[in-house]
Amino acid sequence: AIAVAIALLQQVIVTDKTYVAASYQLGKALEVVSNKEEAKGVYQQGMLEAKNKRDNHTFLELKSAYNTLCGIFDEDDW
Repeated sequence: AIAVAIALLQQVIVTDKTYVAASYQLGKALEVVSNKEEAKGVYQQGMLEAKNKRDNHTFLELKSAYNTLCGIFDEDDW
């Protein structure tokens, strides 16, 4: 089931890279299957897209997920 979810989320991003909420969900799904490096890349791409479209809310969610995955604890994430 998780592999199907990952494939569908990847397709969503290919279809519309500006739908940055999919990056958050894909990153989380990749973390579940221990694909942490790919999850980091997905979060980074999502942050770039969110910044480009000035979606600060999603940018901060992606940044928090990325920082947590990397073991970086930023007081802004609290």
